[in-house]
Amino acid sequence: MYKSSARAYVQRAQYSIGGVRDMDETIICRCSDVTLGRVRELISQGYTSMDEIKRITRLGMGPCQGKTCSLLVMRELSLIHI
Repeated sequence: MYKSSARAYVQRAQYSIGGVRDMDETIICRCSDVTLGRVRELISQGYTSMDEIKRITRLGMGPCQGKTCSLLVMRELSLIHI
């Protein structure tokens, strides 16, 4: 179940931005240097919670404590359930 929803997420994510794949290079966590592409890759591999992504990437554990990046990751995670 998770793999099919993650696969569908990747397909929606690719087209929801108008097919622009350069967005994957966008850094969403400056503290840990994590890109949007890395987050999407993890989601497509089946990681579907903020805690799982946080453990793997250290996203949200820098000096800002995820004030910006956590919202961006939560947005990406919400696309799984659309």
